[in-house]
Amino acid sequence: AYIALVAVVVAGSGGWQIHRGGLGDDLLGAIHGGLRAAGIEQARFVHVPLVSSLSHALHEHAVDVYLSSFPIDGARANVEVAAAGVPHLRYRREGGTGPPGGFPVAGSVVWSTWGQLREILATLHDRAVLEEKSKLSRGTYDRQHHPRVFAATLDDILAGGAGWVDPDADARDVKARS
Repeated sequence: AYIALVAVVVAGSGGWQIHRGGLGDDLLGAIHGGLRAAGIEQARFVHVPLVSSLSHALHEHAVDVYLSSFPIDGARANVEVAAAGVPHLRYRREGGTGPPGGFPVAGSVVWSTWGQLREILATLHDRAVLEEKSKLSRGTYDRQHHPRVFAATLDDILAGGAGWVDPDADARDVKARS
């Protein structure tokens, strides 16, 4: 499925896909073969095996849109993408409810089918749309994950309070168990 995803993203965006993280030689070869079969230059897929900070890598590579890990995204990556203020494409299985991974990010766009992904990619060529989604994404980070939020939460807990209350808890399809 990932091989097909790469071709859809590269063709639909008109740009490049930068893959951050490990890829075995067999998978990398299959991705290049999938791009060739779709008539897409292999150079439009860039593999960056390891980064110490996703947030910094997104800026370093001038990433316009982040496509979450597929089919399951990661909480740390979601926070780093929001910190970078990069618009976020996230997968949710067809028929799923609530935010992907239980973690809402304002400004993110959710897709479930290849057709939806193609339609979304077609709308993300507009610089104004990207800038608005970027502001919303960074706003999520500032409201929920910035170090000052952590410090205030810790101060509240140490003073006997309940700490930070997640404003999106009711929107999640996965609830914490006591």
